[in-house]
Amino acid sequence: MISQESAANVSAKLEYPACPVCGSDRREFPFRLGHPYTIARCTACGFYYLYPRLIERAMQEAYRQPSYYEGGACGYADTSYTAQESALRATFKRFLHNLADRRLTGGTLLEVGCGYGYLLDEARPYFDHRVGTEFSVEGAEIARATGAEVFVGGIEQISAERKFDCILAVQVIEHVYQPSAFVKQLINHTQPRGHTIIATPDMGGVLRKAMGRHWPSFKIPEHVGYFDFRTLSRLMEKAGVSDVRQLPYPHAFPLGLITAKFGLNIPSALGCLKVWVPATTVAAYGRVSRD
Repeated sequence: MISQESAANVSAKLEYPACPVCGSDRREFPFRLGHPYTIARCTACGFYYLYPRLIERAMQEAYRQPSYYEGGACGYADTSYTAQESALRATFKRFLHNLADRRLTGGTLLEVGCGYGYLLDEARPYFDHRVGTEFSVEGAEIARATGAEVFVGGIEQISAERKFDCILAVQVIEHVYQPSAFVKQLINHTQPRGHTIIATPDMGGVLRKAMGRHWPSFKIPEHVGYFDFRTLSRLMEKAGVSDVRQLPYPHAFPLGLITAKFGLNIPSALGCLKVWVPATTVAAYGRVSRD
C-alpha cells in the first residue's frame, strides 16, 4: 500500500498542483499534516486542497485494491466499511428521506462512487431504476446484489446518451482531481429539470474548526479537495446547476470508530452503537435547467 512504500517511491508519485477549482498558483498553508503533505488554501478563490498530492493514476490503483474497504493502510483504516454498515444505512435512510421531502426522488437514479451499494439498496422505495459506478471490482459486485445496475470505474463508464432524473455523488468529490469537469459530467447525465446532489466533508463545519489539523476528514492521500457550502455551491453554479440549496445531512458513526480517533478502546458491544455527529457533512442540490 501507499503508506508502506519507501519515501523515494512516494516522492516520485507526487505532483504539486495549482488550485483545482480556479487554477491560481497563489496559496497559503494553514495546515501542515504528515510529511510531505500540507493543506493549501487558494488566496484567489478560498478553496482548500491537498498539496502536494499523489498523481491520480497512483490514487486510483489504491481504490481498486480489495483492502481499501476492509481496513487497509489507505482507505477505511480504522474500521472496515462493512463494520460501518449499520451506521451508513441509518445515515442514508435519513438522507433519502430529506430528498423525498424536497421532491427530489422518483424516476431514475445514478450514484457515482456507490461503494458496497448501501445507499442504492436503501433507495429501492424511492426510485424506479437504480444505477451505480464504483472503482473497486469487489465493491461493484457486492453493490449489484442490491438489484442495481453497477459499472466498474467512474462516471465515464456511463454511456453519453443515458440521462437520469437524480444523480448523487456522496463523499466522492473530495477524491476528485478535476472537480469542475466532474460536476459538468454529472450535469451531462442529468435529465432536463432533473437534480444533481453532492455531499462532502464540511470544511466550514464546527467539527473541523474545533479539531484543526486533526480533523478526521484530512485523509491522506485520498482526500484532495475540501469544500464548504460557499465553495461547493459556487462550483455547482459555475458548472450549470441552478437554484443551488443546502440539504441537511445528519451523519451516524459507530461509537467504536469515534473512540478510535482518540486512541481509546471500548468493548466491541459498545463499539457498534450508532452516534449522530453534527456538522460533519455539507450537502447541496440544484436543478439542471438546460433544454
